[in-house]
Order: sequence, then structure tokens, then C-alpha cells
Amino acid sequence: MAASVRSHGDVTFSLETPREEERRRFLDACFLCRQPLRSSSEVFMYRGDTPFCSEDCRQEQIELDEAQEREDRYQRRRNHRHRASPAEQPSSAAEAVAAS
Repeated sequence: MAASVRSHGDVTFSLETPREEERRRFLDACFLCRQPLRSSSEVFMYRGDTPFCSEDCRQEQIELDEAQEREDRYQRRRNHRHRASPAEQPSSAAEAVAAS
């Protein structure tokens, strides 16, 4: 089957549908613990396309993602404060207390 390929800037998209073999590989193992997923067992999905072998593995990934998102927000706020112009930042400890 010939793949239909489109480029947009530095990104290349393939419009070919995945082969059945590739679809099966997607559900071969738990995303977190890499335990093989059996066709006879239940698969727990997260964010639409991430398979897990158990609710526990899925919940652990959810918690890891939430922690990462909190860290990312913290870093963005921290970087934003560091980029603020000197005129926006208090020049003394007394001004800092008065500003808060």
C-alpha cells in the first residue's frame, strides 16, 4: 500500500491508516509497568489512547501526570516572575511586604 505523505514546514504527516499488526502492538503492554496485556483480560484506558493492565497502574499514571502538570505550572510562574522588568519588581524588602 502506497503511503500518502504530506509535509507542512518541518513536520511530515502520513495519511496511511495503521496496519492491523501495528494496531495490535499498541495494546501489547501496560504503559506504566510494561506487563503484557492479554486479550482475555480487561484493559484500562487513560486519555483515550494509553492502555494499562489495572486500575492501580492507570491511577498511578494519572497521579504522575498531575504532579508533572503542577511542576510545569510552578516553573512557568517562576520563569514569568524572573522575566518581569526591574521596574515591576520591588526594590526593597519593605516594598515587597507592602505589595503583598
